[in-house]
Amino acid sequence: MSLIPAPRRNRFIAALLVSFGIGLALPAAAQEGPVTLVADQVIVESQSVLIAEGSVEVFSEGRHMRATRLVYDQDSDRLSVEGPITLTEGEDTVVLADAAELSTDLREGIIEGVRVILGQQVQIAASSAQRQQGRFTDLRDTVATSCEVCSPGEEPLWHIRAQRVIHDEERKRIYFQHAQFRVLGVPVAYLPAMSVPTPDVTRAAGFLVPSVESDDLYGSGLRLPYFVPLGDHADLTFAPFLAVDPNGDTTETLEMRYRQAFTAGDIGFEGAVTQDDQDHGTRGYLFGSGAFDLPWQTELTFGIQLVTDEDYLSDYDYAGDDRLSNSLGLLRVVGDSRFEAELVTFNTLRDDEDNDTIPTLAGDARYDRRWQPAMLPGYLDLALIGHGHERSSDEDGTGRDMAQARGFLRWGDVVTAGPGIRLSGDLRAIADAKHIVQDSRYETFQTALTPGASVGASLPMAKSGRNGVSYLLEPMAQAVWVGDYDIDSPNDDSTQPAFDAGNLLGYQRYPGLDRVEDGFRTNLALRWQRLSPEGWSLGLTFGRILRGTDAGYSPGTGLGGVSSDWLTQVDLDVGGLTLRNLALISDDGSFTLNEARVNYTWDDLEVDLGYVWQIEDEDLNQDEDLGEITFDGSYRFNDTWSSTLYLRRDMISEQTTRANLGVAWQNECVKVDVSGGRRFKSSGSGPTYSYGLMVTLNGFGNGGSGTKRAGRCS
Repeated sequence: MSLIPAPRRNRFIAALLVSFGIGLALPAAAQEGPVTLVADQVIVESQSVLIAEGSVEVFSEGRHMRATRLVYDQDSDRLSVEGPITLTEGEDTVVLADAAELSTDLREGIIEGVRVILGQQVQIAASSAQRQQGRFTDLRDTVATSCEVCSPGEEPLWHIRAQRVIHDEERKRIYFQHAQFRVLGVPVAYLPAMSVPTPDVTRAAGFLVPSVESDDLYGSGLRLPYFVPLGDHADLTFAPFLAVDPNGDTTETLEMRYRQAFTAGDIGFEGAVTQDDQDHGTRGYLFGSGAFDLPWQTELTFGIQLVTDEDYLSDYDYAGDDRLSNSLGLLRVVGDSRFEAELVTFNTLRDDEDNDTIPTLAGDARYDRRWQPAMLPGYLDLALIGHGHERSSDEDGTGRDMAQARGFLRWGDVVTAGPGIRLSGDLRAIADAKHIVQDSRYETFQTALTPGASVGASLPMAKSGRNGVSYLLEPMAQAVWVGDYDIDSPNDDSTQPAFDAGNLLGYQRYPGLDRVEDGFRTNLALRWQRLSPEGWSLGLTFGRILRGTDAGYSPGTGLGGVSSDWLTQVDLDVGGLTLRNLALISDDGSFTLNEARVNYTWDDLEVDLGYVWQIEDEDLNQDEDLGEITFDGSYRFNDTWSSTLYLRRDMISEQTTRANLGVAWQNECVKVDVSGGRRFKSSGSGPTYSYGLMVTLNGFGNGGSGTKRAGRCS
């Protein structure tokens, strides 16, 4: 063992360590750290030649080289290394070679029998490599693959054979000349020139994974995405798609995505432009969103949804939206106050709606503030709300426009008395002003002052059982009175509400300003919960609302009449199973609504199951009973095979409205995704079938995003 202290020799040997690495070379002058040389024998001849022989190892700044013999000739300024040579750089780079002759400045040299392994994925083998200008590594007669080869002479699943490969260390790209892509040794494609980024590059310009797709509408085609980074904080992706149907008609689509991050926010846009031979002309869509932090703790948001025609999104399955919106909003939250404002335009794609007769422009603003004054117990809430919407039509009734302002003031408090009884109460006042134009059925200007009060009580009772199990039982009751709402107006924004455990207790279930739930009512609820230290829990909630008069809710909400339906909710969480079931049950025992959601995760299996049933209700735009079940699952059979399945079935028509099946096969160097789908674009239309194929070569052009699998070789 010898330690060579000479600074100049240290730099030469350190430079040798990086001379074999692709994308890792450093100038010789940069190697100022200590270099350790270990060998069976070290000889210095005539003060100009250093020879190390027998189990030569060199260590320098995280690099480790092994060789059989190393010779440094100071007069010729050359380094000569005899192999087998192994150089490791961290965990991601291994270089193997038979021999090397290099200049000490690393700008020139020849490496024989070189093999480079990058990122534990990509292998590049060459008969020889030449080092040029300290930047380029020129490899000849090369074979590149990310597949594992277990025995000599074995053909990898795929590989690229090229006459010449040039690696540019500064640009971090690998250039292939006269390249053949081979599968199991059989040439399937030839490219006179191509380039890919090195595996450590995550944002490089170039082609992404292509896909082959087939659809009944446009036929079969190829999608070829191309990624363009625009600096460190923005990028643009183009995805040309060309398809041909059995009749020879073509469909040309250019899909685009743009993203940019700023110091105070970010934006994103996606869209597509399509031309086909089916006399549709030029079609397209553009969706976008963004958020920015403004001064004074204010956030600005915007959203854009544009499309050329009603069927484009569903034809090409870009989105399931049937109402599009463009919005601009502000949000400011400081301490106990909150302000938000939004301006929205709407565009309906539904066959049964007309953009002239629905509100296409709407504006909302709201300010909320809470105080806890020292002279009063409890809290004081203030809300100032404004809303307005406009229709394009000028006809009386169908072109109705409205504007409304509301002031809301509430005082409330919660105390505990006696044996743990929770008492609550509040007083409130709602002041409304409404302006209605282009509808002679209603007064143009109306005002109202609506008082309200509530008292409530609950008694949470806890108990501990064996093995650390705990129980909670809590009966709850609330009496609410709201004065008569004296404004007579159409209902444009207070759609029929949902009835669930979240609003079982409370004043108002209408979501908008056009309706107020007035009159006297009693809200009753009972909650029971079991908590186990083993990690599972069960919760049950029961409740009902009793009124003095009918509040005008439709039957499908479960709130109609003087007595609501019975609300029951079950929440179960045990192991990998989560279940939530909400049911609204009428007095005769029939279901008005039943919603269930089940999620199950266990090892390689994940399942989401949903079910909904709701009775016919014209006020909810349901001209018949609604029954639907959805299934979304994935399962990994082993390290190679996995599958996904999505189903959506209409239980009333007994028709599967959407079905998607995907199967993936993957090993250490390739992933193949095959998918098939069946869907209905709209009610009454026939099914559309689509198929897709995507092949990903791990380690090439995907920024190392391919999942690294365990090697097949023992």
